[in-house]
Amino acid sequence: MCARVIFLLAIFFLSTFEVKGQDPLSQPITLSFESFPLELALEWLIDSHDCPLSFSSDFIPEGIYRSGNYKNKPLKLVLDELLAGTPLVYRIVGNQILLINGPAPLKYFTISGWVEEAHSGEKLIGANVYEETTQKGTSTNAYGFFSLTLPEGFYYLKLSYLGYDELKYPLNLNDQKQLSFRLVPGGQLEEILVLAPTDSFWSKSQDLGIPINLTQMQSLPALGGEPDLVRYSSLLPGVLTGTDGFGGLHVRGGNADQNLFLLDGVPVYSPSHAAGMLSIFDSPSIRSAQLYKGGFPARYGGRLSSVYDVRMKEGNNRRYHGEASLGLIAAKVAIEGPIEEGESSFFASARRTIMDPWVTGLTRYINQERGNSGFTNFAFYDVNVKMNFKSGNYHRFYISLYTGNDSYHEEEGRSVRIGQVAVNDSKETDMKWGNTIASLRWNWLLHPKWFINTTIYSSSFNVNLIDFYEFSSADDITSDRQFDLLTFSSLIQDNGLRFDGEYHPNHLQVLRFGGSATRHRFRPGVLALTQDNSEAEIFVNNGKVQNLDSLPDYKIIPAFEIEAYLEDEISLGNKFTANLGLYYNMFMVQDATYQSLQPRIFFQYRPFSRLILNATYGLMTQNLHLLTNSGLGLPSDLWVPVSKKVAPLQSRQAEISIISPLSNTWEIRLSAFTKTMENILAWKSGADFRVNGNILQGGVPPEFWEEFVTTGTGRSEGIEFSFVKSKGDIQGGLYYTLSKTEHQFDEINEGKPFPFRYDRQH
Repeated sequence: MCARVIFLLAIFFLSTFEVKGQDPLSQPITLSFESFPLELALEWLIDSHDCPLSFSSDFIPEGIYRSGNYKNKPLKLVLDELLAGTPLVYRIVGNQILLINGPAPLKYFTISGWVEEAHSGEKLIGANVYEETTQKGTSTNAYGFFSLTLPEGFYYLKLSYLGYDELKYPLNLNDQKQLSFRLVPGGQLEEILVLAPTDSFWSKSQDLGIPINLTQMQSLPALGGEPDLVRYSSLLPGVLTGTDGFGGLHVRGGNADQNLFLLDGVPVYSPSHAAGMLSIFDSPSIRSAQLYKGGFPARYGGRLSSVYDVRMKEGNNRRYHGEASLGLIAAKVAIEGPIEEGESSFFASARRTIMDPWVTGLTRYINQERGNSGFTNFAFYDVNVKMNFKSGNYHRFYISLYTGNDSYHEEEGRSVRIGQVAVNDSKETDMKWGNTIASLRWNWLLHPKWFINTTIYSSSFNVNLIDFYEFSSADDITSDRQFDLLTFSSLIQDNGLRFDGEYHPNHLQVLRFGGSATRHRFRPGVLALTQDNSEAEIFVNNGKVQNLDSLPDYKIIPAFEIEAYLEDEISLGNKFTANLGLYYNMFMVQDATYQSLQPRIFFQYRPFSRLILNATYGLMTQNLHLLTNSGLGLPSDLWVPVSKKVAPLQSRQAEISIISPLSNTWEIRLSAFTKTMENILAWKSGADFRVNGNILQGGVPPEFWEEFVTTGTGRSEGIEFSFVKSKGDIQGGLYYTLSKTEHQFDEINEGKPFPFRYDRQH
């Protein structure tokens, strides 16, 4: 004790004098020793070099040995290595170096778990988990999981989610903890908390997408009483629909095929019913939806313009529940409930049009009034099934299935007599298209800071069209017969394996990484025949299409794609956040291989509590082309892969945004963007993939359609403004976009730029 008192008095005495001279830490040291106790190594350093170093033996921890070999190294470097891993630190007082005990190192522990809806057990995506004292927080990921690392201590966690009562939870953090929180819908007072064993999952603290307000979507007027995700998102700035609300979505000057739609993480190639009038995402089945229209995170790839990440409900794991509704367009039913209460659940829903009998009767009546025969019929359906199973505290399994189909049939015939000539003409169109998607997902809690998700999936889109027109005329002497037959088929099928992981080294950083391998199969096929073809009579006889089963199989175009990504999301204090990502893609088709490395950059700066500045930049590529044949968005289009002659599409987009949350209710956002596109496709003048098809080709090989397209560039730039009130009895928003999109092709419009087909300046 006496030595410690004398040492502390020496510190006080020396600190009262200011002695100027050379920095003692720069003194060169030449010294070599092997396995010395730390105290002996320090004493030898003092004796051999007359170092101005003072310390008390009481402060030196026992059982620590050091080895060193230094030659003209500065004293600072030698001390840093000798004291590493000990509580000792050095302080300079005048020209003297004092060794003292530093502050005790903080112990950090990880809080992790799930945030659920109290009554159903549905995971809440994007729920906020925040600790006010340290001002540290995070939000739940796509599976309702969060992870937050804090120093040891007592805290109040605050949990919140739009439309739910806020929950405050007192927490004595002295060990790793795994918690499950249940939030109650607004206006109800019940709060339920379930504690589970320790360990953790993953989190996302800063996302770049726009969450779709499903409650607001349900409350807005809807076509035929059918709230629809895609039509609702067309109200947002920078998002347009096609002709009169049909023809898909066009985001910031991009075409409809440049949007990536994901259903529980699996790509969907045709997200629309009824020519774009409705989407395949039935509103009662949606758990969450996120729209990215700029600043794509590196975990998304394959499209140029936008990403719609849609997650379906998992099902109530506590009690059974069902609902049914009947609208002007469709009838739907949904049922959910536990398979094993609290451990597993299912959700199933179905939707089908009810208007087809009315459409058939009405169109038959209209044709009869015109003196014609025939009718028109249209119908679609959706089926969603999802099950999830919990295996212990570390594994969860999900099985998802979606299937949906549209069918369109039209017949019309007319028979008249003009003098001695009998004239007959008739047409018949039969078209079917739909998606089938299946996936198996495995969530694995590998470590309190590690989360792994593995997905095996299959996604296919198939469309088949038969379009037949016949005209005949005859008198007592001569007769004439003409017809056109078009059969059209397009198939794209994916079978893939995807891996996604997250690592949370601390509360300031999230590392995301993963990749996928996908086997694509394309089968585009077109057959156009007239009465002049020698094979025509095989398929057309007595005004009827027949023997189509004898058509040769269309050629399959195989392709293989590999993706990999790495994201680093990091916060520097409370004001600066960055998401730095890199996405790699390799696409192999026939004898061509394309590779690309795509940077994704996002910066956010908060100079004040009510002001947020964002800046993003991204490079995107797309290896698929949609050869569009119709302005109405009917899927009479061909999905084809890139080829030797036609390179992948590519875009670069930069955006800056100013966001001002005026209060907890009001928000103003102003964004400016610029976007360039390369290798976009257009038909040459007079070209149409239906022309020159014949039975001997057995489909549409690349060398066929390549001759009818030309590639060019595009540019889109604009300003987007929004003023939104998101809480209270009255909610709403004011949105405005000022933008311009132009395309330029050497072989079109004399090489001069021209406005994009769906360009709207205001």
